Amino acid sequence: MALGTHVDYSEFVPVVHHYNCTQVTAGNVHRLNQNKHSCTPGFDGNVGMCIGAQITCNPSKLDYTKALKV
Repeated sequence: MALGTHVDYSEFVPVVHHYNCTQVTAGNVHRLNQNKHSCTPGFDGNVGMCIGAQITCNPSKLDYTKALKV
């Protein structure tokens, strides 16, 4: 990852495999408000991503502006 690209999620490109009787729509992931990520080796040599976690599972206390979105 190049310096300063910790808020750029463009390296995570969706890969869709079409099978019989399936329909898939995909897009690039992103996060709002300049939320950062770090890259890590992923499954089978692919790119992986680390993002912060929230300390609650209570929906009324979650900060949805930090969510990973498609």
